[in-house]
Amino acid sequence: STQSTWVFSFSIGMGAIPWVTMGEFFSSDTKAISSSICTAVNWLASFAVTQTVSSIRDAINYFGLFLIYGGICFAALLWILFAVPETKGRSLEEIQELFGRRAGGNV
Repeated sequence: STQSTWVFSFSIGMGAIPWVTMGEFFSSDTKAISSSICTAVNWLASFAVTQTVSSIRDAINYFGLFLIYGGICFAALLWILFAVPETKGRSLEEIQELFGRRAGGNV
């Protein structure tokens, strides 16, 4: 029940971010490989959580488990708020120029 709640919460929150943002971040010539890498990282993170839930729960109970995962989500939220630029109202070209400039690329 608790793990189902986590899976649901993750799916409507942090789990959806790669799927929503991939189309904005990558140019058409790198979109296929970049999307593949993002998908792999997302699934590896989900696998890591699934594999560690039981052992962490047994070691420090549910409170500690959710404190750890909640802390990770809070850190991710801070990173998103302060490091990921707003793309609302920008064209695809503007977004790609913005991320190319931030990464030091030649756009």
